[in-house]
Amino acid sequence: DCPEGYLGSGYTRCVQSVGCYVDNGGCDELVECTDSPIGPICGPCPQGYDGNGTTGCVDFDFCADNPCYPGVFCGDLPAPEVGFT
Repeated sequence: DCPEGYLGSGYTRCVQSVGCYVDNGGCDELVECTDSPIGPICGPCPQGYDGNGTTGCVDFDFCADNPCYPGVFCGDLPAPEVGFT
């Protein structure tokens, strides 16, 4: 195997990768970055977050659509929890 930051089998050669090794490949810090021949591939945002791993993940606000009865407080649960109280 090649050392961290390099791609290849280690038997034939290792080529330095700047993909995921540097700044998580440009992916959001909450997602997994995978090096590929075409460049870094960002994984999906974790549960409770909205967006995608490439442009960023933000805590999804489950109270934004006013799901509670009028006059009742809606408390959004912080990610990675989902829902409201």
